[in-house]
Amino acid sequence: MSGKVLLARDLPGLEQHPLDEFLRVDRIPHIWCPTCGLGIVLNAFLTAVKELAIPRDDVVVVSGIGCTGRAAGYVNFDSFHTTHGRALPFATGLKLANPKLKVVVISGGVMVTWWRLVAIISFIPPGVIWI
Repeated sequence: MSGKVLLARDLPGLEQHPLDEFLRVDRIPHIWCPTCGLGIVLNAFLTAVKELAIPRDDVVVVSGIGCTGRAAGYVNFDSFHTTHGRALPFATGLKLANPKLKVVVISGGVMVTWWRLVAIISFIPPGVIWI
């Protein structure tokens, strides 16, 4: 692959989706189960980015492992797929290093619940968004 992110308009037979500019359509169709809510969550996140007119260069998506971890690979932002249990600490480092970034973590419930407890006690800075 040349490194260029493909859009639906670049692929024969696909229609342009309203959120196409935020997706890596060459990686779609996704592998999530039809009844999974992750597509709904991703759609809501991308719609918010679009409606708030947040520049793509200001958004970073961090994910862990498992099904939710695949979200970072489907979005057309700078993204990081981290190891188990490390998405929130990694996102914290990004936010501390560059406070202007909108850092978004897409992760499963167990990891987020654990790290929320840690955040209450210690160090997660304001401005790291957890989904």
